[in-house]
Amino acid sequence: MALGHSLKLVRPKNIAMALPTVVLGAYIVQPQQWSIIDAGMVCLNVLSVTGFMAAGNILNDLVDFETDKVNHPDRPLPAGQVSINSAKKIVAAATFISFFSMLLCSILFYRQSSTLPLISMAIWLAACILMITYELGPTTKNQGLKGNISISVMVGLVILYGASALSDLYNSPLVLAAAATAALANLAREILKDCQDIEGDVGRNTLPMQVGLGKARMIAYPIALAAMVFAALPYYLGWGGFGLELLIIQIPAILLLVTLNNPISKGEDRKAQKQVRLAMLAGLLGFAISVLLT
Repeated sequence: MALGHSLKLVRPKNIAMALPTVVLGAYIVQPQQWSIIDAGMVCLNVLSVTGFMAAGNILNDLVDFETDKVNHPDRPLPAGQVSINSAKKIVAAATFISFFSMLLCSILFYRQSSTLPLISMAIWLAACILMITYELGPTTKNQGLKGNISISVMVGLVILYGASALSDLYNSPLVLAAAATAALANLAREILKDCQDIEGDVGRNTLPMQVGLGKARMIAYPIALAAMVFAALPYYLGWGGFGLELLIIQIPAILLLVTLNNPISKGEDRKAQKQVRLAMLAGLLGFAISVLLT
């Protein structure tokens, strides 16, 4: 088993894209200078998310082993580059790393505040439940919109998990808006990706397969607009000390989401899902810049 094949199995690019959102969540709730312990807790949460995502990605390939022989024969498992047994061991190791990092962060949090980070622990547990129900039972990944929602909720939870290292979240509506923006944008993107991949999704039961491409696209568009609302809401309500004048920072994300109806109406699913992803990144970057300027 070559190291390169094992790395390919965990999908490092996907993990690398998610990790900055852990830091973003922590930065939104505490933009002031972090102490060494603060930075350590955030780093532990980053490591926890890394392990969790690695385990989830490999578990997905283990569950999809038979269908990937047809749909993705070049992936490490169906290609025989990594054995099933080795993949299971990596899942166990990655899960342990995720849990142990969460535990260490909880200990540091308790030593600093004399309270347990119950929200952080609850987020980790909720993500585990979502992952298990997505992959193993009742396998929401094969239940159309339910599976899309499960994945998208986990995307939002990553931001909240990062924030929970430094805050209890009770007085942090801004980070909730950022998480909602990411979750809703990702939900729209997941649906559009399923539209794009409808011919190659052998053995799956995606939303476009259930309701048709046209209806699936029309479901994705208002969800994307809902993401736009959450990207703009803090500026209208003054969350995080934001003034309405700072809304200009979110104009790129807003325009990308508003104009999404153009590629959707033309059936350009690949372009549409990439546009949503770009809008999500622009929106989250907009939050970070706004916090910096406040």
